[in-house]
Amino acid sequence: EAVGGRIQVKGKPEKSVSSFLGVGLGGVIYGAVGRIHQLKIGNYEIPELLCSYPDYANHPEEEFLLGRNASLGNNFLSHFEVTYNYEKKYIGFKPLYRRFPRLEFNMSGLEVIAGGKNFKKYFIGRINRSVVDPDTDFEEGDEIVSVNLKGTAEMDLEEINDILKSSKGKQLLIETRRNGVLIRNILVLNSII
Repeated sequence: EAVGGRIQVKGKPEKSVSSFLGVGLGGVIYGAVGRIHQLKIGNYEIPELLCSYPDYANHPEEEFLLGRNASLGNNFLSHFEVTYNYEKKYIGFKPLYRRFPRLEFNMSGLEVIAGGKNFKKYFIGRINRSVVDPDTDFEEGDEIVSVNLKGTAEMDLEEINDILKSSKGKQLLIETRRNGVLIRNILVLNSII
């Protein structure tokens, strides 16, 4: 809802999931991700939009972000031509599509991080045990070697994350390396929000 030139999100959604949200000037930011019922910008309506809820308690950026309770993020902005008019103090949004595509959140329960030389190795940073099948053998720190038989050396982090949010019920063959041992798991994507 746009009020006095500001977009306001009232309260957190009923369903949300704890997540790593990114890195700010003061360090790592954690919080929650959920879906807001609807966002309206002018005549453009976006239903069920993903929104992040950073936990800024005791964070160095807390004072700067006072009064802000949610973030739409770059995935949202990438669907608009955005104009910043500093002189007149407004931001203009021109949709790139007639209909806004449904944005999905990582449905794997695995948080993937990049590391190694040129950030071309991918590791499991965190595991949401409420999402990941308990019969799978994943551990934090495992190196992800392949996804559906495609070597991760041929992929970038965005491609891996796109696969992990691709489609509810989709099965993925994930090969990881732990202490020099290769481990294969079938992972079923599950929409959690």
